[in-house]
Amino acid sequence: MNLELKRELEEGNFGRAARRMEEMKEFSLEADLPLLSLVLSRKLGELAGRLSGGPGDLEVLGEMERALSLPLRPNLWRAQVSCFRLLGEYARRRAGGEDPAWVELFGRVAEKLGLRLPSPKDL
Repeated sequence: MNLELKRELEEGNFGRAARRMEEMKEFSLEADLPLLSLVLSRKLGELAGRLSGGPGDLEVLGEMERALSLPLRPNLWRAQVSCFRLLGEYARRRAGGEDPAWVELFGRVAEKLGLRLPSPKDL
């Protein structure tokens, strides 16, 4: 089951990974949490590296949000660095009322990554 779960994470099938983790829990099977967290760390870094502030970001941010909802403890630094680079874009769009869907989703992902979002008074 751990190998199947690892593959789901590598392929970005986070919904299936969550279901598989629930199945393992139901059958009292232990997940290899260090390995799975490492795999998720790499996948989050890969996803965050695809962020550009462009129109394709909504899909990537949605994937990141699903990944961050898994009961694992990934190392977030790569994803944090990539998202940190977009905080200025986030602040600009938020202040200008531009692209509210992107602003909302980016904000949720950034918070789950532990990033401090600029407040309106900082803008």
